[in-house]
Amino acid sequence: MKRIVLLAMAMFLIALLPSCSRQRAVTGMGYAEGQDQQYFYSDMGSNTLLTESEDGYYYFTGFYLCYTDKETMQSSVLCGRPECLHQNETNPERILDCNAYFFNPLFLQYYDGDLYVAADKPLSTQEKELTQVSLDGAKRKSTRTFSDGASAFAIHRGTLYYTGQIVSDGGESCHALLSKPLFSSNEPEILYIGTIDSNIGALLCKGELLYFSDNYFTEERFYGLDYQYNLQTGERTLLFDSDQQVQTIYTLYSQGLLGQTSQLDEENVWQITEQFQTDLYGKNRREVLVPDPHPGTRLYGDTQYLYQYDVFWHQNARPTEEQKLSVISADEKEIFSIPTGTLGVRNFFPGNDRHCFLYAEQSQSEEKLLQWYLCEKADFADGEGSPILLMEMNAEQAMQGFAYTAE
Repeated sequence: MKRIVLLAMAMFLIALLPSCSRQRAVTGMGYAEGQDQQYFYSDMGSNTLLTESEDGYYYFTGFYLCYTDKETMQSSVLCGRPECLHQNETNPERILDCNAYFFNPLFLQYYDGDLYVAADKPLSTQEKELTQVSLDGAKRKSTRTFSDGASAFAIHRGTLYYTGQIVSDGGESCHALLSKPLFSSNEPEILYIGTIDSNIGALLCKGELLYFSDNYFTEERFYGLDYQYNLQTGERTLLFDSDQQVQTIYTLYSQGLLGQTSQLDEENVWQITEQFQTDLYGKNRREVLVPDPHPGTRLYGDTQYLYQYDVFWHQNARPTEEQKLSVISADEKEIFSIPTGTLGVRNFFPGNDRHCFLYAEQSQSEEKLLQWYLCEKADFADGEGSPILLMEMNAEQAMQGFAYTAE
């Protein structure tokens, strides 16, 4: 009898192992692979549509989830249905049958063996849905539906962080930063409440720190506030305060924060006043000197290089033919550059130690193409590293089910 009881207990403990793996605690400031948000695939904290697993890269081309194998560099639409036409489907009733299709995707992240996608819920004008997707794309499971105007998302160490509308104690609708355990049905915890007009976003996580922004207008001025939130203590620290005349933009990388401050001159043109680096807490600030600084650029970094990227939509952007991505060495010298303007690049992602990524929109004749490119960082030191095309789709086909107008 005793042997039977012990055997039953052992089987019970074994059955618990999968669920326990989902809830293992991770602490400290180091990067925990598979558990931490992949901040290096975020474009200035905007919702990320690129992520990686141990074996490959996943990304959205329009409304279609795609995959590139790290070993073979072969790319495909992540559907798994041999009869599916994917973006080439012309029957509107069959578009939703493609396993790779998500209507207006807002967020993509690999976490603990699965993919998580936040997108507009099909046939709904108000709701968004967070879906758990298997790595082969064959299985989907809805984990949560949002009807509170959720707009920014991050998954980090077992917790879902997102922004949405709440009703304040005074009965007003306010934008807020919320959190809840990813695999729990509990009500979310409110971490920060903005104003009625707040736009909270740019969620980035590193170790035990969460970074976010709150932008809003009052009668007196514009507020562009960048905060750091300690996930262990609940302490919130204001890092940067921007207004109509002076703006500070920053990015998170492995060694801290990279930023630049610009100021409007008398001719209403932005001029850089400082480019800088700090530690993860916004302290120990030092000047960064990069070749050819320009107010229409952004600084990024990884463990090897700094990157200066021309933002195509900036008010004072350089002419298209002059826009580029500069790869800058540790001694702050440009060693390689990529012409991003003529390539139609819209987003840059620093990526991991091997690869960085570019997302582009190219107009050819009357057709607009959506394109993903990869660059081999190992080639940068030799003055090489030209972009390698991973995926290309016709924009109209890639965004079926949504009104898309080419510029």
